[in-house]
Amino acid sequence: MRKIKVVRGVVVIAISAGLSLWNMQSQEVVALAPVSEQSVLPSRVQRWQDSLSVADTATMTCKIKKLDQVRSVRVKEHQLEVKRMREERARKQRMLEIQKCCGVRISESDRTVLEKIVQAEAGNQDHQGKLLVANVILNRVRSGKFPSTIREVVFAPRQFSPISDGSYSRAEASEDTRKAVDEALHGVDGSRGALYFMDRRYADGGNVSWFDRSLTRLFQHQGHEFFK
Repeated sequence: MRKIKVVRGVVVIAISAGLSLWNMQSQEVVALAPVSEQSVLPSRVQRWQDSLSVADTATMTCKIKKLDQVRSVRVKEHQLEVKRMREERARKQRMLEIQKCCGVRISESDRTVLEKIVQAEAGNQDHQGKLLVANVILNRVRSGKFPSTIREVVFAPRQFSPISDGSYSRAEASEDTRKAVDEALHGVDGSRGALYFMDRRYADGGNVSWFDRSLTRLFQHQGHEFFK
């Protein structure tokens, strides 16, 4: 806590570390070492008292207030910068944890893409159905047979129908979808290595034929069948 007091022309600034004086004539702060309440500081103040006029004291009080405002702004700026740095360190730590768990480097924008495509593909399915779709996309990123980032996998030509039919752009991830994606990113995986999935009821006939002829069917969960 800090207190400002004017004693016959001398501005006394009391702070937790001690006291400071402002000399109007020399335009400088005289910082004193920490003192106790029984200090001889009043005798030092006395040496300054008679050198300043009332007008000087008023001017000095105004300057002190301005200095205090500048200090407050700088303290807030410093606090915001410290907060930003802490958040950035935490973000990087989360990314490292995700990479360690699921083997995929991911940015915040990648995470958003993953949440939206999971919502678009499996928003009407249960939690496990959402998790499995997220697993398939991460499997592709790791496989070496597909692009090496989530964004590139999702937006690869003719891979995910929500991209072409516009449902991806309209998708807003639910809380359950975000939770499923978070689990997938932290290593929860029930996909058995699946790289493909389809809903036979809505898939193009040519695609269904290719899936059945060229891929190995692994299992079905709700409407989606999973292949590799």
